Amino acid sequence: MAGHYHAAAMLALLVLICAPLASANGPPQLDLARWNRAYKYTAKQVPAALLSQSNAAMYDGGSASHDNYVEPMFPLQGYDVQRQCKGPKAAVNPVQAKLGTCQYKPNKDGTFTYWEKQPGDWSRLSNCYCYALDTFKGGWCQPGAASGVPLEQNSMTCAQLKKAVLADGAVEVTRQVALNSQPAAGHFIAMFLRPQSSCNFARCQPDFHFLRKDANGLWSQKGGESPATNRDAQGQLIKDPQAAKLQGQYTQMCGYFRVEPAKMKIGTIPVPNIIKNGLNKWRSKNLQVSVEPLQYNAEVDAADAATDYAMLQQQMFALQRSGRKLLVQKPQLS
Repeated sequence: MAGHYHAAAMLALLVLICAPLASANGPPQLDLARWNRAYKYTAKQVPAALLSQSNAAMYDGGSASHDNYVEPMFPLQGYDVQRQCKGPKAAVNPVQAKLGTCQYKPNKDGTFTYWEKQPGDWSRLSNCYCYALDTFKGGWCQPGAASGVPLEQNSMTCAQLKKAVLADGAVEVTRQVALNSQPAAGHFIAMFLRPQSSCNFARCQPDFHFLRKDANGLWSQKGGESPATNRDAQGQLIKDPQAAKLQGQYTQMCGYFRVEPAKMKIGTIPVPNIIKNGLNKWRSKNLQVSVEPLQYNAEVDAADAATDYAMLQQQMFALQRSGRKLLVQKPQLS
């Protein structure tokens, strides 16, 4: 039946969704597996013509214009099955494979079975504020969004951010308290700002970033679609947020706060769900679709697939803008 979940997979999904997050009385436990778990997305009975459309979709009518780009159906994140995916003869263990790995194998009836490994919803559809509040909402948590204190993206300041998180229900504390103690209720978070003056990459805008203090006394973080981690950009455990090397040019420290997520107003902004949209496309073609949570593999599942995919897109669009076509042949699906 198209779009069905295996019973075991559904049970695992329910456990992940329904399990409580932060402790009601204290700081959250560091649980990277919960946030970074990867999934195996599978489509069966895929016609060869449908699978090979990912190449044809690179250019609409032969044009190399970015405006004419058509999102392919395979892979879910990417543009070319032959270049990105493993062929039928490759021996691939999904648990050990890196994020973004995909493979196709022929069936006896001439169709194909295709699978792809990608981060789950908790990784893709949560950001630093959601993670700092140990809360999954299915969208990016935005300070002030639920408490009527909107942020000015282009002129964001520490004062605006502080007003927003206080309106959400946070309580400001001193640096000494946050670093040297644990609260009886809730936990501590640290708030940073990337001002426009610190931007050093294309399309950079002011932005916020949060870290949280876990029950083990150390700090952890999650940036956008990137995986949750208890280390900074130099691979060091985070004992002091202000001493950590933070990726993203978050140069201004805006304060420390105590939060009790269950008592806070937490609003979100929508995030495009590329995986869900892709699965819906598969189902629209009456493919047999399944979703399987994989055993957590910290070595590969905590890798920054979002950054890798962004780099892939930049390379692809750079070629399109230059007017040159990729030397891509129609996949030999054998």
